[in-house]
Amino acid sequence: MRHRKPFHLIKRSSGKKPIYYYRVFDEDNKRHTYSTGFTTKGAAMAFCEELFRTGKLIPDKIKRTKFSDFAADFWDYDKSQYIKGIIARGGSFTRNFADIRRLCTQKHIIPYFGDMELSRITARDVDKWLLSFSDKGLSGATANQNLTKLRIILEEAVHAGLIGANPCSSVKPLKKNEKERGILSPNEVYNLLNPENAPTYWQDRLVYLGNCLAAITGLRKGEVMALQVSDIYPDHITVSHSYDKFGEKDTKTHKKREIPLPKMMYDMIMELAPESGYIFSYNDGETPFEGDTLKRALYSALAKMGISEKERKERNICFHSWRHFFNTRLRSENISDSKTQSITGHSTKEMTEHYTHFNASDFVEVTVIQEAVLGRNKEKQVSQEVNQKEIQKTESVTPEGERNE
Repeated sequence: MRHRKPFHLIKRSSGKKPIYYYRVFDEDNKRHTYSTGFTTKGAAMAFCEELFRTGKLIPDKIKRTKFSDFAADFWDYDKSQYIKGIIARGGSFTRNFADIRRLCTQKHIIPYFGDMELSRITARDVDKWLLSFSDKGLSGATANQNLTKLRIILEEAVHAGLIGANPCSSVKPLKKNEKERGILSPNEVYNLLNPENAPTYWQDRLVYLGNCLAAITGLRKGEVMALQVSDIYPDHITVSHSYDKFGEKDTKTHKKREIPLPKMMYDMIMELAPESGYIFSYNDGETPFEGDTLKRALYSALAKMGISEKERKERNICFHSWRHFFNTRLRSENISDSKTQSITGHSTKEMTEHYTHFNASDFVEVTVIQEAVLGRNKEKQVSQEVNQKEIQKTESVTPEGERNE
């Protein structure tokens, strides 16, 4: 009878020099692979022979570590070694982003893998779990986002020496089938945002102005909430912060930007603004109102205008659609890429520095577009209908759950 060797060495490429791993089988005939950390076969062999002699080829802790135990605090901003490592190396990781990933992990990953031992999770298990997303009616994009989270968690388990290899490594992502982000037509926007119609569609003046501002500036929801009286000028606004349930933070790109503002919008905002503090606030500027207030107000206004919840979902319209709408309008009017990027805060390597110092006269054509959106020029608004429909086809959706507004 042929006896199996206690371990088998494997050479794998890693950077400039290959690393030797060893493969071993446990008492249940389950295969495990671990790194020796050595780049020469002789050193790796000596290392493995010592592990075999002392009975440590398979660490004891591997047999009793469940996925739920390892993943429980993985995305906890104050406890996660993974997040601390990213920040310590100069990376960025906000509390809100960590919380989104924590909630997604609890909803989509732990229920499936929670009771499994880390060492027993296989690529086949991961693939079966990934395919289950489509059975639940969830998109390929959502499945792939969660695969990324699982891959990160298990890669850290490899790094911690709890498993020898990441079972996600050989699992291919699903086809995304991304749903195009929907935007309202110019006529719909004109009816919804025309000041004369505000009392009909909007629950109060403040949420109306918040949506108006997003429609004519492309501000993200958190950036609207973070605006303070000191950020508003007669001809522009300064955007330097965002706001979420954990408080104030940097913008998504960590950069300040200036955006032109029509005088009519400035006057409407200052009419309701407190003496100081946050503009979109129900407690006299002390804090912004709750994060979903603007979104809920938009959905309610759409329903009053005749766009049902079912239609809204089918068209994939949400608060972030204002950003897509404004970007589309700028492009349809042939506003230069440098100005569009300067206003919307889309950070690219090619982005010009020409507009580092804001000058309202450089953005006159943008102000004309903003006034048209607010109903100053209905004829111009309607004329953009066909042009905008063509351009919006190129807009892509930001994956659900990963959006950092």
